[in-house]
Amino acid sequence: MKNRNTIHSNAGLKKLALISMATLFLASGSGFAQELNVVWSLQTNSYSSHLGLSKSNAKKLASAYTSFREEVATGSKQIKDDLVEEQQELAGEELITRSKEHFNQDLGKIVEEEQLAGAMLVLGSLNARWDSYVKILAGYQLSADDLAVATSEVCTYMVKYLEARAEAAKANTRFSSVTASTLKEALDAGLSKILSEEQKSDWATQTARKSRQ
Repeated sequence: MKNRNTIHSNAGLKKLALISMATLFLASGSGFAQELNVVWSLQTNSYSSHLGLSKSNAKKLASAYTSFREEVATGSKQIKDDLVEEQQELAGEELITRSKEHFNQDLGKIVEEEQLAGAMLVLGSLNARWDSYVKILAGYQLSADDLAVATSEVCTYMVKYLEARAEAAKANTRFSSVTASTLKEALDAGLSKILSEEQKSDWATQTARKSRQ
């Protein structure tokens, strides 16, 4: 019997590849494409700090990550345009596998060997939640320092969240909703020191856990 985490992960890959990531190029020329690049930049800034990378390597990481995300987006749009629905799932999975291989090669030239697996787990996740959380924070018009702290809080949350999911999958057990809630509560507590009351209320509304999330 397949692990529930694996099943949900495969379904998520298809959705991310063929719907979410294709949005960049479906909205080409619009402000949304610029928003995504801001999100990707904030993600790599916070993760570079998490790893303690030099400015030079942080810049290389940002470039490699953007190339990875754009490769998936471009390929996703082509799949949606060229293939019938029955062919799209397999093509999407192959696209993500191929893109991750390219990204892994690029990362191997930037991070230490012992950091590579963790970096791929996080940066290679194509995690829509991470995109969404950072996009919400970027929209609050925080100071540069506060935004850096806020996105660092989200990065820490995502590292712990993805590591916990990976451990559950490795043990062939269901990812604990208690763990998920505990991690989210810790994130909210960290952000509460930065956000205004209005922003905290908006954050709570926008990031409320859906019934089938």
